Amino acid sequence: GYNPDDAYKWLQEIERIFRVVEATDAQKVMMATHRLTDEADFWWGNTRQRMIAAGTLMTWNNFKNEFLAKYFPVDVRTKKEIEFLKLEQGNMTVAEYARKFEELSRLCPHIYVAEAEDSKCVKFEGGLRPEIKKAVGYQEIRNFATLVNKSRIYEEDSKASSSYYKARGDKTNSGQNRNKPYDKPNVEQKDKQNATYERETRGGGIPNTPRCFRCGAVGHMIAECKTECNDPFF
Repeated sequence: GYNPDDAYKWLQEIERIFRVVEATDAQKVMMATHRLTDEADFWWGNTRQRMIAAGTLMTWNNFKNEFLAKYFPVDVRTKKEIEFLKLEQGNMTVAEYARKFEELSRLCPHIYVAEAEDSKCVKFEGGLRPEIKKAVGYQEIRNFATLVNKSRIYEEDSKASSSYYKARGDKTNSGQNRNKPYDKPNVEQKDKQNATYERETRGGGIPNTPRCFRCGAVGHMIAECKTECNDPFF
């Protein structure tokens, strides 16, 4: 199906091969078109005939222009350029932001050249989250790799510091909530304990059960007690 991003990545992969393989313009075109399949192969067959009929040279740049016009048209490139110009870190990590920045900057010729390193750094720095931008901005770093690395280190150190102090705070709060030996007892709990004790001492919790005051047994009175007692008061 129609996928401009995949088409552009395919073209980048081909050009990456050309960086390590020496080839003439004609050879580059042959190598690239040999890897086209299905609909793209049919497209190239028709385009090649049209270029020959028009007397257009089979150079790599001419092939690339035709390929981009078909599979990565101007309107898509314009949207990508606008996306790049509006790009900010937001909720992304520095590493994710840098990866997206590099991907989109390739579509902006005025940024993706060695002479534009300063502009590239200024654009990247401007999209960082405020706390990171504040930490690295005053250093005026104008090497892109260095800027990304320092921003990433600051972000990771900040996260580690935040996690450390949060863990310490949780531990402190946990210790403060633990009962101390001099804390006031729970009144409701104490009342329940007293009520339980009172029931047990009055006969195991059985209401209106008589207790013998001679032998201490439950279930009869003194007059009914058959236990011998030498106490003169009974």
